[in-house]
Amino acid sequence: MTKIIQIHPDDNVAVVPAETVAGVDLEQRSGDSITASSDIPRNHKVALANLDSGASVVKYGVHIGITTQPVSKGEHVHIHNMTLDEKKEN
Repeated sequence: MTKIIQIHPDDNVAVVPAETVAGVDLEQRSGDSITASSDIPRNHKVALANLDSGASVVKYGVHIGITTQPVSKGEHVHIHNMTLDEKKEN
C-alpha cells in the first residue's frame, strides 16, 4: 500500500509520492484507502472523491483549479482533466 499526501481535511485531491499503477491501494491520512483507477506519475494528484465536471479542485486547503470533465475517485488529476485558470464561484 502506498501512502498519499493529504495536507488539509478539505482537500479533494492528494499527492502520490511514487509512480503508481492502476489497481494499487493508496492509504489516506485518515487511515482509509482508495484504489488507483489509473496510472499516476510520481508527485501527481489523485482524486479522493468523485468530482463532477466544473468542480473545484482543492489541494492544501486551497482552490487550485476546476475539473474539465468528470473525474472518478482514485483517478489521476492533471492538465488532461482540470484547468488552473478559472475560479469556481461558491
